[in-house]
Amino acid sequence: MIFLTAVFLFGEEFGQARMIAFPMIWAALVLYTAAMLRRSRRPEPAPAR
Repeated sequence: MIFLTAVFLFGEEFGQARMIAFPMIWAALVLYTAAMLRRSRRPEPAPAR
């Protein structure tokens, strides 16, 4: 993972703000993906006549 390479191999700074933002971004991505999957699995409504 690029993040791990940057922090451990290249010594990129990983301060408190990034420690808070990093999991929040991943949580948002998980929620967004879950919502998309849930929406795609719904049956389509029957067409109106």
